[in-house]
Amino acid sequence: MIIHSVSDVHIKKEGDKAALLFSQFLEQSKSADIIILLGDIFDLIVGGDQAWLKRYPETFDKLSRLSSVKKIFYVEGNHDFHMKRLFENGPLEKIQHISGDLLLTDGEARICFSHGDDVEIDNKNYQTYKKVIQHRFVELLASEFVPVKQIARIGEYASAQSAKRSRRYEVNESHIKRIREKFRESAKAYYFKQDKAFNLLMCGHSHVKDLWHSEDGFTYANNGYFQAEKSFAVITNGKVEFREIN
Repeated sequence: MIIHSVSDVHIKKEGDKAALLFSQFLEQSKSADIIILLGDIFDLIVGGDQAWLKRYPETFDKLSRLSSVKKIFYVEGNHDFHMKRLFENGPLEKIQHISGDLLLTDGEARICFSHGDDVEIDNKNYQTYKKVIQHRFVELLASEFVPVKQIARIGEYASAQSAKRSRRYEVNESHIKRIREKFRESAKAYYFKQDKAFNLLMCGHSHVKDLWHSEDGFTYANNGYFQAEKSFAVITNGKVEFREIN
C-alpha cells in the first residue's frame, strides 16, 4: 500500500503559492492508494458552513474529483477545524473527515497519523486554548451564527499580527534544533501514552521536517512546513521517504 501525506500547507486564498503547490501534490498523488491530509491545509477554516466551498472553489473541486477515484482522509489541524459538516453531504462526501488521530494498519506496520498539536508536550497555554475552541458551543457559533466572511476577516487579522510578532525573532538553526528535539521527546511520550499502539507516528504542526528512528521501537516523521520544504511524505509498507514536488 502506498500512502501520500501532507500537512501545514496553509492556503490563504485561491491561487496563492500554497494553493498551487497543493494542486501539484494532488496531481502527484494520483499514483497513491491513500491520501492523508494531515491538518492545516488551509490557513483558516472554522466550522462547516458550505460558504467555505465557495471561498476555495478550485481546491475543493480538485479534492472532490480526486476523491471519486482515491481514498482520502482529512485530519483536522489547529487552523482548520469543526469542519465535519463540509464532508457530510455534497462534493466532499467521499472524503473521510477525522477529528483526532487516524490509525491505519499496513501489514505489520501500525501507523498513527496525528496533526501533532495533541502530541506536543509542555505547551499548556495551547492545550487550554484548544479545549476552548473544541467546545461544542464554539462549533455551533462557527457553523450556524458567525458568517464565513467575518471569520475570515478575524483570521486574516490574527494572521497578520502573528506575522508581525514572528518577524521579531530570527528563525535559526538553534531554534529549529530545539523544536526538533522537543517534538522527538513529545513523540516518545505519546508512544508510551498510547501503549505502543503504533510503530510509525506521522505528524505535522511543528513546521520542522524530521525523520527519526527511536531506540524505543518506533519511527517519528514530520512533513514540516509544506511551502518551505516543497515535499510530502510517501509511506510504503510502513517506511517513510520524502518526495519533492515537481
